[in-house]
Amino acid sequence: MDNRTKFDVECEIKIKEYYPMIYKFVYIQVKSKMDAQDITQEVFYKYLVGNIDFPNAEIEKSWLFTVASNHCKNFWRSGWYKRILPMKQDFPELETTTLEADYEKNEQTFEVVKCVAKLPLKYREVIHLFYYEDMSIEKISKITGKNKSTIQTQLDRGRKMLKKMMKEKEV
Repeated sequence: MDNRTKFDVECEIKIKEYYPMIYKFVYIQVKSKMDAQDITQEVFYKYLVGNIDFPNAEIEKSWLFTVASNHCKNFWRSGWYKRILPMKQDFPELETTTLEADYEKNEQTFEVVKCVAKLPLKYREVIHLFYYEDMSIEKISKITGKNKSTIQTQLDRGRKMLKKMMKEKEV
């Protein structure tokens, strides 16, 4: 007999719907599969424990991205990250298998994603939300807590950096 409540079933459906996009967003931010899994789990733990009644799916999605963004920022500020960084020579290359599954098996698309992953965090975050999650500047502003003009500037600078990287790689 199934002892799951209506809440449990709804949560399971929401996790299946949102987990892949939140995971991709976090993975691009922290560049580590294990850290991305941990952070994504923390985001969904907060989601489940909070038991928040969202008025619509857009607000729910924005809330999840806001929590994910904040967890990524906390990750980079944490003492844990500062202690383990010297042990790593540099960030590992993104795992081809993970990204190929998520971003079509188009070599050019994959190269662009790898270039995005090499951007500084503040540009990586806004580029990902704008282009991969199709969010408006206003929505990104709410999620990140930054002014719209700051988001626009970061998008412009991020695009220029991407363009330069892609010219160097001739993508």
